[in-house]
Amino acid sequence: MRVNYSEPLSKAFVLNGLKAFGTRLPVMQKTMIRMARYFGLPPYKVNRLGKLIVLIGVDGAGKTSAVNHLISLDIMKLTGVKRIYFGKNEYWMPGLRKLLVKSVTWPRLLRIMLSTIASLDRRARALIAFRHLIVGKTVIADRYYFDDLIGLSINREKEEAGIYPRPNLLKKLYRSIMHPRILMEPDLTLFLSVSPERAYERKQDYSYEKMLEVNQAYNYFFQKMENVRIINCDQPQDVVLGEITAEVIRKVGNTTIAINS
Repeated sequence: MRVNYSEPLSKAFVLNGLKAFGTRLPVMQKTMIRMARYFGLPPYKVNRLGKLIVLIGVDGAGKTSAVNHLISLDIMKLTGVKRIYFGKNEYWMPGLRKLLVKSVTWPRLLRIMLSTIASLDRRARALIAFRHLIVGKTVIADRYYFDDLIGLSINREKEEAGIYPRPNLLKKLYRSIMHPRILMEPDLTLFLSVSPERAYERKQDYSYEKMLEVNQAYNYFFQKMENVRIINCDQPQDVVLGEITAEVIRKVGNTTIAINS
């Protein structure tokens, strides 16, 4: 039996993905899929180079739910998917996050050194993403370097307003060296836009005033940015996930999968 799926995919396929293929594959084909996964290769390669899909938004926008939904889809598992977190709550280097928490009371120079290591750790994730992209996998980025650019713009506005002290020469030099950069342009950027009220209702990690400030900064940044798809995350979750899934499947491209039984 040969089953072909070609874009544009039907809505039912987009929402439900491929079902129950695992029980129908012959033994040899199952073995080949296991070997491909063992070596980090996609079981079914549909693109010569993978696609970098970025999901970004403020805390409470629903990024984690969307990422988990995408990587759980059967079509993504079959064609190869990798989730990579680009934020500041996870680090590749063991124990780095704990050290960052403890470093609050450390001398200034040690804090700067540790912060630099953390920044380099986050930049190195682009290399990890590239390794998966070159074998044809879809990389789902939970947050991205856009967060750093937005945070920098917020800090500079406060410096100009006199809320924060203006940086001295050494700090300016450090910033010029460690300035946030988009090391790889995403193939698709999904901005999960959510009202500050809804975001604060979902997550209360900081004050509502802070949430409002950050929310405005994100909206301003992405409304000016080209090649970004804005998803209204004030909608019901099933509608939001359906829109995100449709955008991602459309970007992954034409899909033809042969199943022999």
